[in-house]
Amino acid sequence: ADNYSKGLLSEILDFVMGTGLIPADGEVWKARRRAIVPALHRKYIASMVGMFGECAMHGAAALEAQASAAAAGTAATTLRSGGSPPPGTVEMENFFSRLTLDIIGKAVFNYDFDSLTNDDPFIQAVYTALREAEYRSTAFVPYWNFPPLRWLVPRQRKCTAALAIINATLDGLIDRCKAMVEAEDAEFGEEYLAAEDPSILRFLIASGEAISSKQLRDDLMTMLIAGHETTAAVLTWTLYCLVNHPADLAAVQAEVDAVLGDEAPTLESVGNLRLTARAIHEAMRLYPQPPVLIRRALEDTVLGGYTVAAGSDIFISVWNLHRSPAHWADPDVFDLGRFGPLDGSTPSEVTTNFAFLPFGGGRRKCVG
Repeated sequence: ADNYSKGLLSEILDFVMGTGLIPADGEVWKARRRAIVPALHRKYIASMVGMFGECAMHGAAALEAQASAAAAGTAATTLRSGGSPPPGTVEMENFFSRLTLDIIGKAVFNYDFDSLTNDDPFIQAVYTALREAEYRSTAFVPYWNFPPLRWLVPRQRKCTAALAIINATLDGLIDRCKAMVEAEDAEFGEEYLAAEDPSILRFLIASGEAISSKQLRDDLMTMLIAGHETTAAVLTWTLYCLVNHPADLAAVQAEVDAVLGDEAPTLESVGNLRLTARAIHEAMRLYPQPPVLIRRALEDTVLGGYTVAAGSDIFISVWNLHRSPAHWADPDVFDLGRFGPLDGSTPSEVTTNFAFLPFGGGRRKCVG
């Protein structure tokens, strides 16, 4: 692993993530990993599951309102002129993206976006930055590295303005959190959790680590971007797979009814949603997020019989790996029984000899 860095990925994401956990390399990555991993302790996860449930119910209510509108006859049965969807129709990727943005905003820095019903400037700024990252990943010439062009090109001016909003908002949240930590009379420990603010930001500041506001911003933006878009995509594709397999959908619904009933989810009950988890794992196999991983060789090396020159960027196609007939029977089929008995091991890179990599593998595996 020491022979490779994040390379191209770091360059693309530098303007928005800086030296956050994903793009960082070397000693910076080691320091940020050591700081962030302890924040994800069991008490924090248990607290977050309660918040996940609240956000999910809020989202379900929003969907129910759309369904009621359709049932009342206000929804057309076909697309209206111009190709826009009829009333009562929900574009699910957008819905899940907003839902997960709400969740990760609270989980990471205790910010209530309420993006299902609200469009504040910070939300728009985040999506502007995301679209810019996508654009830079495919542009042939990195003209944005020339300062004059950042002001002459309209899309770069828009990106600069978005970053200013993001930085100002995060700096305000960091300053507020620092003031709260200074005012509290609580001893920091391994499972530190502030009842009024159980966020990762609160843990990082309370730990007493000497860290700049810029590094905190980089960490927060990395977790915000990496955590919400990937999760939204997984939810979208899982729903897509289930609605195309009605028997599996009914089985998952039956499990949720049996395990949860009308109760809010807890850490223990979520662990009992085994078929539901398998549906998610199988959807992540068919539609991994992200579908590619990127590394850069730091020195000349031989990999799988191929000579890789120093400075070369390597694209690891998780999509192709997950659909390879060499590793999977009927690889294009959605199969809830693919990973064995429900009471068996949770599918991971280890249990599949690295044929299943939805969270990467090795020491740079996703911290989430």
